[in-house]
Amino acid sequence: MKKTARIALACLVAVAVLAGCGTSQTASEADTQPKTRVVKHLMGEVTIPAEPKRIADVSGAAEELLILGHKPVATANTYKTKIMSHIADKLTDVKPVGWMWDDSINLEAVVETKPDLIIMNNRQQKLYEQMSKIAPTVVLETDMDKWRDKFKEIGRLFGQEEDVNKWLATTRRRKQCASSSSRHTATRASCSSL
Repeated sequence: MKKTARIALACLVAVAVLAGCGTSQTASEADTQPKTRVVKHLMGEVTIPAEPKRIADVSGAAEELLILGHKPVATANTYKTKIMSHIADKLTDVKPVGWMWDDSINLEAVVETKPDLIIMNNRQQKLYEQMSKIAPTVVLETDMDKWRDKFKEIGRLFGQEEDVNKWLATTRRRKQCASSSSRHTATRASCSSL
């Protein structure tokens, strides 16, 4: 009986030790997650935070950022110095810093937001040197009027290509449902889940 108890106790100790090792391994894996990563953009390569928390978007991509779960601290999605009305309610505490269609960005206002990442569009290249002194800066390659391609580029920047593709597919399906005839029962059934 004593031998059985010793074996059971030894097994329990072994299980506890192995469980402890598993826990510390998970903690060490978290410690080894990269804090930064290198991305390519129009002006070359730049090291950015792996998970930026304070994004200054002067590129006009505030909508795309919001869809992907990134609320900027600064935006150039403005009209006459005010955040565009269709997204203003989602950006109530976000600082407007200029207009996305040109290079008239208020650099002091960008600095005040203490960004850890700045996103610019390709029309603003001459501001790159100044912006890159404030925080790591990415210049989007895609023209602003090509919103799908710009959205995909933003998705690649954050490693969220799959999220972008799902959103685009859902949006495409909703558009198809809206334009299809409501007389078709099969169409109504497949569109009701959207």
